[in-house]
Amino acid sequence: MGIPTKGILAPFKNRIGTVVGRRWRAGKWTMNSYQGDVKNPRTSAQQIQRLRFSAAGQLGSAFYDAIDISLNYFLKQHPTTQVGEFVKRNMPFITATGPDSLNVDYTSLTLCKGPLAEVGFDAPGFDTPGQIKVDWQAHLQVASADANDKVYVFVYCPDTKSGLLAEPKERATGNMDITVPQDWNGLKVHLYGFVTSDKTNRKKPNSVSNSLYIGSGNIG
Repeated sequence: MGIPTKGILAPFKNRIGTVVGRRWRAGKWTMNSYQGDVKNPRTSAQQIQRLRFSAAGQLGSAFYDAIDISLNYFLKQHPTTQVGEFVKRNMPFITATGPDSLNVDYTSLTLCKGPLAEVGFDAPGFDTPGQIKVDWQAHLQVASADANDKVYVFVYCPDTKSGLLAEPKERATGNMDITVPQDWNGLKVHLYGFVTSDKTNRKKPNSVSNSLYIGSGNIG
């Protein structure tokens, strides 16, 4: 049952007829078409689409700690969620030709886009057991760069379907060492990086760079 909040023409909650009202991010009110009973997909194309969407959602959940920061500024201006936006941006990189043929192009996944100067990541190092070494060029000569900007690196392990967001380092530092969970030993991981402005705290960056695929390797 729908509940009008300030008269019949005002925003409302829950379902009224064929529409559903709800209060969204930053106090915005939205209306969506009501979806009745949805049957399980029967055609091959429907099954593939469902498989792709499910995989994208699982990836988004695994990447949540990273995208909660990288998409923060974007989400202030757009009524969506971190995982929802991740799915929208990365569905093209998740393909399938059948129910058992899912493929993820990990090199193309994106965590954010923005005007802040990127850093130049070197290939990650896996020489130390249980650790990853990441080096970068600070690019301090770029106008939008600041020595105190924060560099974030996110590590994703497909075999465990889990990820790790490393503690950020200042842009000028140029490197970080990341310790990974012991159960990742011998498994392949993918690394992604992005930069946020240090003019505010880590949960509310006011500027962000494009995210970059740093590389992959097996944990020693």
